[in-house]
Amino acid sequence: MNTRPHTFVSNPTGRTKQNRRRALRVVYRATLICCTAFALSGCLLNRMMELKDQFCDFESNFSLQFEDSVEFSFNQPMLLDTDILWLSGAPPTKTTKSADELTMTFVIEKVMSQPGYLPDPANDIQVDLHFDRFDDGFKLRRVRMDPKLTSLMNPDFFDKNVINSAAQEICDTGRSFASTKMEMDIPELELRLLPSRQEILELLGAPLEQIDQDTGFVYQYRHKGEKHQSEIARLMVWFDESGEKPVRMESNYSRYHTKADFIEKKVFLRVTL
Repeated sequence: MNTRPHTFVSNPTGRTKQNRRRALRVVYRATLICCTAFALSGCLLNRMMELKDQFCDFESNFSLQFEDSVEFSFNQPMLLDTDILWLSGAPPTKTTKSADELTMTFVIEKVMSQPGYLPDPANDIQVDLHFDRFDDGFKLRRVRMDPKLTSLMNPDFFDKNVINSAAQEICDTGRSFASTKMEMDIPELELRLLPSRQEILELLGAPLEQIDQDTGFVYQYRHKGEKHQSEIARLMVWFDESGEKPVRMESNYSRYHTKADFIEKKVFLRVTL
């Protein structure tokens, strides 16, 4: 009779304990590899959830200014510079660092299909992220958008009601380890405030292509200085029957997808982690 099964069960301090330790090591290593691979260090999701909760009291935790460009400030910074690098999916175009401050500048350039096309710096879009040093590292203090984006967004859209509504939507968003989806109503939106076809062309230049029988534009961007296979950002705009006013916009980049329907007056956001 084979007595090995009996020996295995009756000796918890022997092979069973050794197997348990081996299993725990496997689980620990797998967890460590996953965390390292996603630059989470076991904390990014927690920081993101704490940041989400700050939107429950928007006026105390954030400030939003519209001047030459949009500037969004975090009164209680949560996200580390390493978090931003993972979320952005690409390194910054330029970094400036001192003992107490860090600035990341992301510049994207327009992609065109013409042979021999050279990107025009006038069409570049720039976003600056400013960090302050804390005990546990550099944390994001404020984000400053390119004036082109400010003009495209039209600050007149963003009155107190719209901002409070958006903040509450984020506050109420549940926790998901796969993706976060958000739908927001923009009932106060006035279509007359949207940029016209000509204004979009003046802001962004000629599109990569036209779609739906010339009733829509497609723009594509990539990180400046990166090779052609780098991450592509895609912006699509559809116009009304007159061909002058946008009725819908969509954008895709890395883990982010946004859609704005100006007729239904709804905005959709999906972030996949």
